[in-house]
Amino acid sequence: MLTSMCVRSASRGGLRLAALLLGLLLVAAPARAAVPEYELKLALLFNIAKFVTWPGERGRGDTLSFCMVGGNPFDDAARELEGRRVRGRTITVSRLRLEDDAVLDCDIAFIDRERAPQIRELLVELAAAPVLTVSDAPGFAEQGGVVGLSTRNSRVAIEINQRAQERSGLVINAQLLRMATLVETGNPG
Repeated sequence: MLTSMCVRSASRGGLRLAALLLGLLLVAAPARAAVPEYELKLALLFNIAKFVTWPGERGRGDTLSFCMVGGNPFDDAARELEGRRVRGRTITVSRLRLEDDAVLDCDIAFIDRERAPQIRELLVELAAAPVLTVSDAPGFAEQGGVVGLSTRNSRVAIEINQRAQERSGLVINAQLLRMATLVETGNPG
C-alpha cells in the first residue's frame, strides 16, 4: 500500500517532507489510476494526520483513534493502518454508527458519504470537539466538516474548513493549508 512505501522510504528527519510529497502526489494523481479510489483516500488521510496537532496532544495518550463512522468504504484496507504510528502515537481503527457517543472520543472520524443526510446533525455534535472530521460527501467542508475529500477532474482534492478547524482546537500545518482549497462557509455549532 502507498502508506507503507512512504513510511519505509523516509528517514525520521525526512518523514515530514516525504509525507508532504506523497500528499501532493496523491492530490495530483487521477482517481481512476491503478490505485483504487479508497486506498488512495486512505493514504491521503494517513498523511493528512501527520500535519495535524490535537489540543493537549501530549496528554491524549499514545494512541490515535481512527473511526469509520456510518460505514466502511475502505473495506479491509483500513486495517492496514492499525498499529502504524503518526506523531508518536499508534493508530487504532474502529467502526462506529452515527449515533454512537464514542465518536466524541475519536481523533479522526471519517464519515461515510452514504450517510450524507445525517452528517449535519453529527457535525453539530462534534463542532467543538477535538475531532478531525473527514468525509468525501459532497459539500462536507461547506457544511462544517474540517476536511473534505472531493474528486475534481478525476483528481482527489483536499478542502479544509478553517472555521471548523479552529472551533475544534485542531492546528493544521501551514504546508497542508497551502495545498488545500480553503472553505469558510458552514456553521454547525
